[in-house]
Amino acid sequence: MKLYITYGYGYDQRNNFSVVEAEDVFACYEIIDRVAGSHYAFAYSETDFAGQVERWGLTEIPLQPQNRRFSIIIPNNLPDAIYHVWQQIGPDLMEGGMCHDNEEVVEACLDADRLDPTMGFNDDEAAFVAYRALVKAYGWRTVVKALAAHPKCRFI
Repeated sequence: MKLYITYGYGYDQRNNFSVVEAEDVFACYEIIDRVAGSHYAFAYSETDFAGQVERWGLTEIPLQPQNRRFSIIIPNNLPDAIYHVWQQIGPDLMEGGMCHDNEEVVEACLDADRLDPTMGFNDDEAAFVAYRALVKAYGWRTVVKALAAHPKCRFI
């Protein structure tokens, strides 16, 4: 059994498709769920997908979650504030083996509530306001990924 996965127009993977092959449709969806979750546009059977490569000029790529096509502009004070939090909690996180990659480190720093100036740990209210605005505009997961990729937020 094969399923053909397509990706949305507003995403980096637009104009591409992925092939998932397994014993049956349920096994195909298990693979899709494990690799891409719900981050793809459509899943087609071989019959339904026939002709789409030629019609739309699609290219085959490995199965992956789709990523939005935009870049987030991170204000300089936000990575600085996250670095300040890392200085406070980083040794404990590393000693406890709680973070296995840089994205988890940034997530832990954000989850520590130390960016919020009302908690008394951080005096950079502008960084907190910028963080909240980015989350509102792009979503929390996208902001975490963008921050984890920022040169000032590379901790491990």
